[in-house]
Amino acid sequence: MTKVYKPNVILLRAIIKIVIILYSIYFVFITIFNMTLKETAGEITSSYQHESTTVNPYRRNKITIKYTVLYYKYYLNEKRFFGERYSNLLISPNYKIESYPNVLVYYCPLFPQYSVLFKGNVIYTFYNFLPILMLIIILFILTKKYDLKTTKTKKESSEKDEEIDDNIEPIDMEGIFIGEVKSGEKPMRFLDVLNPSSEIVIESLFRSEQIPYMIKHSWTKTRNRKYRIFYILERDYKDALFLMEEYVKNKDNDERNDITIHKYPS
Repeated sequence: MTKVYKPNVILLRAIIKIVIILYSIYFVFITIFNMTLKETAGEITSSYQHESTTVNPYRRNKITIKYTVLYYKYYLNEKRFFGERYSNLLISPNYKIESYPNVLVYYCPLFPQYSVLFKGNVIYTFYNFLPILMLIIILFILTKKYDLKTTKTKKESSEKDEEIDDNIEPIDMEGIFIGEVKSGEKPMRFLDVLNPSSEIVIESLFRSEQIPYMIKHSWTKTRNRKYRIFYILERDYKDALFLMEEYVKNKDNDERNDITIHKYPS
């Protein structure tokens, strides 16, 4: 069964899925980058202390963040490369390596100009995967919550429909037929039906089209088969005939032979 969501839920789910896909691509890229890093000797050329002030929106107080910018150089195949590192990042804590001019530099073999002063470990990988995990959990909760709400709504609607159906009584078409005949309408023999299952279907068709009818049971001349005789009002002959012609179109020869349609008396 196809699930139907509200437009705002569809939009939110689509945005979360797009973010998950984009961040997953980024995660794969940085993981491959980290796994392929090679190390070489490097040297700290300079370092600068910086401060930035921001306001805490909850406590409305100022927060001062201090961080160090390190500039370094390294050589590969007699070529000199430069890099820089910010030491205030959570995934890259400040090890005070600025106190030591000689450091290890991790560089990318395919693009040696891209380098870092640390190589990611399990904790580094976890921090990078954490946003994807959180988004997947949010998407799961959102989908589950809406599915439960939709299921509850459908169940309540189904229960109401069942209550309505229970209160609706089937129309007594045979009672209507007898009443119309007593009022002066002319009855006519319309169908002879041998198959009991066809009788049930034809009754349902007549009721759905509100064609009054009456059924009598009789036996064949050899009395080895019981059949049903459908009587209708002459005024409903055209509608009933059209209905039966459509009904027998998709039947095989044996089923058609079990149904005899009597023509309107000329």
